[in-house]
Amino acid sequence: MIYLFKNGKKIAPEAAVSASYFAGEFCNLFESIRTYEGRPFKVREHVARLKESAQTTGLRLPLSIDKMEKQFRSCLEQVPHAEYFIRITLVGNSVLILFAPPKPYDASVYRKGVSVRTVPTLRNPIYAAFPPAKTSDFLNPILGTLDGPAQAHPNGFELMFRSEAGTLQEARISNFFIVKDGVLKTPPASGVLAGVTRQFVIHLAARLGILCEETPLTRYDAYTADEAFLTNTSGEIVPICRWDMRCVGEKTPGPVTRRLRTIYKETVQNEKASL
Repeated sequence: MIYLFKNGKKIAPEAAVSASYFAGEFCNLFESIRTYEGRPFKVREHVARLKESAQTTGLRLPLSIDKMEKQFRSCLEQVPHAEYFIRITLVGNSVLILFAPPKPYDASVYRKGVSVRTVPTLRNPIYAAFPPAKTSDFLNPILGTLDGPAQAHPNGFELMFRSEAGTLQEARISNFFIVKDGVLKTPPASGVLAGVTRQFVIHLAARLGILCEETPLTRYDAYTADEAFLTNTSGEIVPICRWDMRCVGEKTPGPVTRRLRTIYKETVQNEKASL
């Protein structure tokens, strides 16, 4: 069952079509949130990033971050207690909040990992489009998908994009990390959409005493990594088994990936304050 709210009031899902597709000269902005046992994950962080995206694109949230979070939780209280994949969208001056059933990844993804293919399409340069602004402009990933394998993750390969300088940036809808000699490494936040899950993983790594470096990475770094994994809201931590037809490490998932995934699951299940 799908539930939709516009500025805090429940509406029929089809009523949002005109607002979504005829929003004037501005692009739409959005954030994706998931729940754990009915509790939303990192709402405030997502709303804060939505505000930053709005400021970047010349828009503004109709409410403060505190009031937006309060409105979100009010909407959540009006839907049945269940697990949801939630999309918050800023369309013009309106905020749409969609609650939909989650589509979890198959369990085999976490056991066997996914394959990554680097595509020839480059990520938009940061002087042309700001990566931290999360917008509905999907032209760049669409072009990358057309240049990549016939099917992208989770049915086939995940696609990885590079910068003009040739450094690895991010996947279509995921950030990524590699592990080398026990050190966790990921591209600098300045050149990517710095995901909420990405930041949470960096936080968890610090709790485990795992050093994490934000540093430019090349395909050579990926090919010679001991481990690698993707992070995003829906998939959490997804191990990478192959990169451009090359095996990553000796075992998938690797020990650091397993430790991070274990503490990730324990934290979201046990620490309500973190959600």
